[in-house]
Amino acid sequence: MKKFTLTLLVFFLYLTVNGQSLRKLDQKFGFRDVTFETDLSSFKNLKLVEELSESVKIYRRPDDKKVVGSANLSDIQYLFKDGKLSSVMLLSKGTRNNQNLLSYLRSMYGKGNRPDPKKANYFWYGLKTTVSYAVDPETGQARAFIDSKEDEYLAKQKAAENN
Repeated sequence: MKKFTLTLLVFFLYLTVNGQSLRKLDQKFGFRDVTFETDLSSFKNLKLVEELSESVKIYRRPDDKKVVGSANLSDIQYLFKDGKLSSVMLLSKGTRNNQNLLSYLRSMYGKGNRPDPKKANYFWYGLKTTVSYAVDPETGQARAFIDSKEDEYLAKQKAAENN
């Protein structure tokens, strides 16, 4: 019985800590000083990196400090859909920087989900925001995406209100 109680206690402690980290993810709803769903016109000094389509464009801020935690980033990019900030991509290269980026994400949002232990892919799911981390085995570059799920979140809220 004591073993079962201890196991249950550890499980609830894990859920509490992980839940607090994921609430932090949704409370931030962005990255550093930017908030998801902010209009492109609110940003100053953006440089266009790539136009994926008429409605999807990627920018960078030349003045961004390319460090998170102890990870030196090779780039930070901002993806806009229909003129609204939708995603932030953090890029790093090199084993140490990649591990430091992952450590930063874990310190911010908890352990994360790793569906395939053979791959260095991790996911954090909030109600309004998701984060993903992956390392490209060919290039050694890590990419972390912090994404808005605002449209999905609002649709679920609206559906719940209508029921």
